[in-house]
Amino acid sequence: FIASKSFILKKKAVITCQAFWRRLAAKSGVVKLREQLLMRLIAATKISCAYRSHAARGNTQLTVASIVTIQKYFRGHNARKMVKETLCLKNLEEERSTTIVQTYCRRYYCQSKHATLKAGILSFQAQTRGWLARTTARKLSNRREKAAGAIQKIYRGFAAFEKFIDTKF
Repeated sequence: FIASKSFILKKKAVITCQAFWRRLAAKSGVVKLREQLLMRLIAATKISCAYRSHAARGNTQLTVASIVTIQKYFRGHNARKMVKETLCLKNLEEERSTTIVQTYCRRYYCQSKHATLKAGILSFQAQTRGWLARTTARKLSNRREKAAGAIQKIYRGFAAFEKFIDTKF
């Protein structure tokens, strides 16, 4: 029985030692496993952080590119609008200039036409007045000639009558 008791004690001691060493090995494995998990977690966090930074930079670059594109189109629109307004003002100024030139040309044309027409009317009036004066002078001259002829006729008749009376008496 003593041998068996000693065997049981030895067996118990061996089992306890084995349990201790297995527990130590297990704890050591758990610690290593924890350390590995912690390292993996840290690595995953760093990778995640790096990816998020990269994505944020990509989004920022995309956002900046979008903003630059919008600014480019807006500035182009404003430039075209300004050019259009400038051309409209230039066209308006050209239209005003054209209108002024047309006004002066029409005025000159009308004035020269008026002057020509006035000269023609004055010439016509002068010719008409001259014709009327000549006609009136002719009529007056004919009337005077007739009056002179009548006077001469009466005078000659009177002179002939006196001569006749002188010769008869």
